[in-house]
Amino acid sequence: MLAERCEGNLLAAQQEIDKLALLLPRGARAGAAEVAASSAESARYDVFQLGEAVRNADAARALRIIGGLQAEGTEPPLVLWALLRELRSLQPGERARAPVARLIARAARADRLAKHLQSGGDAWDELMLLAVELTGLRTLPLLRVGRSLSAQSGA
Repeated sequence: MLAERCEGNLLAAQQEIDKLALLLPRGARAGAAEVAASSAESARYDVFQLGEAVRNADAARALRIIGGLQAEGTEPPLVLWALLRELRSLQPGERARAPVARLIARAARADRLAKHLQSGGDAWDELMLLAVELTGLRTLPLLRVGRSLSAQSGA
């Protein structure tokens, strides 16, 4: 748990261990409850770690990294660049884990939302969906540009 909360930030991990040593009696063991109560989310991520998570089909880690990048103030186009880099890195003849046309459409929607050229969604949500689809998991269907949500749902 501590490793996950401090991923990429060794100084924070050492500080959390030191804090636990001060809080607990000498010789006591720290369990999950003590770690959860005393530690903060200190993980630091970069877009290259996101690419690695996508390559390894680790959707949960990819989402954690995107959440961390968003919290740190990373701009959505940089995250999109990293995800497209993974899509472009497919070797000739290698199949994507999801249909390439769908991935490109999802990326285009994320780009338009990030640049405020389209409304009706959030760029970060779209980036998360793209990352998950790049790992091979199915997500929500794409909304077609120019159609309202009520038209999409058949209402």
